[in-house]
Amino acid sequence: MREFILAAGAMGYKPDFGQFPEPVQVAAFLKDMENKRVGPALSQLLLKSLMQARYSPEAKEHFGLATDRYLHFTSPIRRYPDLLVHRQLGELLNMVGARGLDIHSVHLPVVKWPLEMDRVQGLADSCSKAERKALAAERAVASLYQAAWARDRLGEQFHGLVSYVSEIGLFVQLRPSMVEGLVHVSRLGDDYYDYDPDRFVLLGRRSGSSFRVGDAVRVSIASANLANRRVDLDLV
Repeated sequence: MREFILAAGAMGYKPDFGQFPEPVQVAAFLKDMENKRVGPALSQLLLKSLMQARYSPEAKEHFGLATDRYLHFTSPIRRYPDLLVHRQLGELLNMVGARGLDIHSVHLPVVKWPLEMDRVQGLADSCSKAERKALAAERAVASLYQAAWARDRLGEQFHGLVSYVSEIGLFVQLRPSMVEGLVHVSRLGDDYYDYDPDRFVLLGRRSGSSFRVGDAVRVSIASANLANRRVDLDLV
């Protein structure tokens, strides 16, 4: 979050929150960025800076929904965490029915669940790890399709926006496809570029030219490698 605040400030937009923002502050900032040229890039950086969600046996808050208690539950069942919740509710209803109790009179915090807390914690940790694996697989497949798309368009030119800047070069999102590729720093012309981490910018030593997140550029597809799911671009 600290890096995001620095990056936003370098682009001329200073968030009105610190390292520990409230959900309403994040939502307001994203709303304000909707029609800005650097809006898509800043929104992506902001979402990447937030902590990943994880499952827990305790009633914890959900930052994105701005609620202090949250239960992950869908019907029909799509994930194993959903099945765990369904089973717990089923056991509770069976217990209430067997004792002839009114469901509204049962205080959930004092109910002895069928699963011990340490086992629930283990299942929660397992679900969190599995979800990260699934997300990584989803991103890998998306990158593979992007590389396959780009391989059929070698040499074609596209408008794009710089989505990220690092010491290795510029990451550019092509429009309107949103395919992302890399303009390596060695392909930025006959100048030598230094990366300034405080300003999130690449600066040319001789020309003084610069590249930063949100810059509009025109690029061509130089190569596409399906094995490493990478798209390389040239600056036009």
